[in-house]
Amino acid sequence: MAKRTTTRGVRCIPGVMGGVACVKGTRIPVWMIVERVQHDGLASVMEDYPFLHPDQLGEALLYYAANRILVWKDKLQNQG
Repeated sequence: MAKRTTTRGVRCIPGVMGGVACVKGTRIPVWMIVERVQHDGLASVMEDYPFLHPDQLGEALLYYAANRILVWKDKLQNQG
């Protein structure tokens, strides 16, 4: 099993959102942020989630860069 590389702004907590990687302090999965950025652009995501600091979005994207396969596994897990 691949080991997750962590960032300070992303947490994987068993029992919260199925243990998938989420933006710290939220229940927003990293895979959702990445998917939205890819389809709609960063400005759109920032507009839709005004309570997220740009640093939080950056941390989510850094996490994705280091854990691409695991992030997409998280997404597939969500689709059940």
